[in-house]
Amino acid sequence: MDIAYNNREPSLFAVAKLLETAIVNLNRIDIVWKQMTSHFLEVCSHPHIKMREWGVDALCNLVKSTLSQTQTESKSETEADNNRETTATVKQFMFLAPLQELSYISHADIRQKQLDCVLQILQSNGDVLTYGWTQIFE
Repeated sequence: MDIAYNNREPSLFAVAKLLETAIVNLNRIDIVWKQMTSHFLEVCSHPHIKMREWGVDALCNLVKSTLSQTQTESKSETEADNNRETTATVKQFMFLAPLQELSYISHADIRQKQLDCVLQILQSNGDVLTYGWTQIFE
């Protein structure tokens, strides 16, 4: 990211590999979720447009993949336990929080990608969103 501050073409390899690593490890993503998403959010607020594009695309792909993964897991498990429901609530809040954080970035391209991502989430996972609606509306 420091190289891109000097108006040189940024290396996007690290962003791509971080996303790839996260997608491969979706079954344990909640362990490193905050660190990964905070890094992607930092990349999204970068002044270099290519860096921002890659950051927001990576963040949106990660959120969509994670929500799809948790939807698949919840359908495959038939136990209706209160702890499981509480965990699902916390996970929905946690997984949608980075999209809400994108609202604080003032770049128009980021806001457009954020809205596109929310639309895709509503189209693909809107029927299973139970506790994340306040974040979607915000």
